[in-house]
Amino acid sequence: MASFPGLTSIHTHGHLRWRWSGLALASLVSVLAGCGGGGDDGGVEDGSGNQPQPSVFTVLTGTPAEGTTDVERKGVMAVKFSGEAAPSTVNDLNVKLIGPEGNTIATTLTVNGTELQLAPGAPGLPGDSTYTLQISSSVTDIAGHALGLPFWRSFITAPQHWAAKATTIDTLADFDPEARPNVVADTKGNVIAVWHRPVGDADTVFAARLDGKTGQWGAPTTVYTARPSGFMSSFKLVAGPGGDAYLCWTEYDFSRVSIRLARYAAATGAWVEPVTPFAVEFGADPLVAIPAVDAKGNVTLVTSTYSRLYATRSNDGQTWSSPQAIDHLVVGDALSNQKLLVDDKGNITAAWVQGGDDLEPAIYSARYDVTAGAWSEAVPVASRPLTGSFDAFSMGMDGDGVITMAWAHDFGGGVLPGIEASRFDRAAGGWSAPARLDRAGTDPLGASRPALAVDACGHATVVWLQNGGLHSSRLRARSVSWSAPREVTPDGMDGGTGNLSVTADVVGNVVVVFVPSSTQRATAIQYKVRSGQWHKPVTIDAPASGVAATSNAPVTAVDSSGDVTAVWFGQTNVDGVVQTVLEANQFR
Repeated sequence: MASFPGLTSIHTHGHLRWRWSGLALASLVSVLAGCGGGGDDGGVEDGSGNQPQPSVFTVLTGTPAEGTTDVERKGVMAVKFSGEAAPSTVNDLNVKLIGPEGNTIATTLTVNGTELQLAPGAPGLPGDSTYTLQISSSVTDIAGHALGLPFWRSFITAPQHWAAKATTIDTLADFDPEARPNVVADTKGNVIAVWHRPVGDADTVFAARLDGKTGQWGAPTTVYTARPSGFMSSFKLVAGPGGDAYLCWTEYDFSRVSIRLARYAAATGAWVEPVTPFAVEFGADPLVAIPAVDAKGNVTLVTSTYSRLYATRSNDGQTWSSPQAIDHLVVGDALSNQKLLVDDKGNITAAWVQGGDDLEPAIYSARYDVTAGAWSEAVPVASRPLTGSFDAFSMGMDGDGVITMAWAHDFGGGVLPGIEASRFDRAAGGWSAPARLDRAGTDPLGASRPALAVDACGHATVVWLQNGGLHSSRLRARSVSWSAPREVTPDGMDGGTGNLSVTADVVGNVVVVFVPSSTQRATAIQYKVRSGQWHKPVTIDAPASGVAATSNAPVTAVDSSGDVTAVWFGQTNVDGVVQTVLEANQFR
């Protein structure tokens, strides 16, 4: 029996069932299989110029019907053939589900005689999006008769909605307007939120988990308790393979500054005792670390002191390699705002802001090649300007590991700050020249606070503050060109002063969550690929009881189904009593 990459066969009650994994398909034959594609692979004349005759092997029926709307996001697509299909021809090259941007959506395929079923590889499909089921004419019956023409079937999934009421995860004693929790989602739609608050005299880390199947949050559990004399900061939570999650933070006490790393083990449903990869004497350079975890569970920590950036790796979370300096050494420079991204092969990109008293800051990056087992030399993404400086930046990665970065550039010299972006060209081995995204000169304060999200096809969306409201630009991956800026917030709504959280799902829909200064309420706005428009704002922080008084800027995570989870600290008023709470809402 023939075999195909990524497929396994299981004999069940005399039938063959073919399945493939939910990983992105890297090698596709049909033109439509790639992002932004389109085309036809059948129905042409034969060599004599005659039209093909109707095949004895055809598609009789299929669900959902052509043009159906409000299709269940977790539903199964089904096709009935006129004869028994040859399982060897029903494979990832001949049967595809195409998303609205032209990318192939991962599916699980089942063949049973004359019936074919496709289920989403993820728990569901992103909502209010157009999909096309494509069956190539290369599919045959067991006698070798091929479909005469390709089969196409398009439909639109049901829209997603935010819950009418937010869920309270925890109640806190005090409200810190600068505090933000951490949140990640795994491939099955499970979500983990992490935060810290004092319990008595001890700073304590808590976590709660949302079950992707039930949509319900579990009770908070204690991850770690600091010494009574200590406190913790600089928390960073990242997802690991198999539903695991890794939390890194800095702990201070009277004698030491330590980097802690804790792992949530999905297999046991519990947090493992934290390890301490780094520790220095109190009073030395401060330590801040960020983790990256690849598909094999290898952990990389990039730790910064005031003036240097070090990387260390572990394949078991216990034994660590010797720290290696990866920054661009300039005496007197200070480092800040470091970020890490890891692709599906395990290659890592680190980026950070570096500058000193004598030289203006620059954004640098270095890449870890997993095959070579080595870090590249640090290179500038945005070179040191003659005047001005670079503000905080944001970066994201597409399904092929291509990285896009956006930042605010304070040009100085009387030139207003603006938003710039660059894309890493792997073929050239470097970053593209910065592109200016905002409308220069339209705001007396310039543009600021960029946040970026990248979808599976490489379309990047940058959202920023300008003229009091939010604006955006979108990179088309095929043309590698940025759209003209457009308004995100409607007239009369400001963009707030806190950080923006932007997510993109696998088919390109985008959600931005923020807190307008005028309302102090957590608010979400969605960009839909199907309409090509930003839609009406939705207030998402209405509490289960009482009324919302104020909310911090939320943090968000998107899963493989396009469900977006927002988590934030806020204050609610219940019968005249103000409570500080950790709340969450889901766009699902």
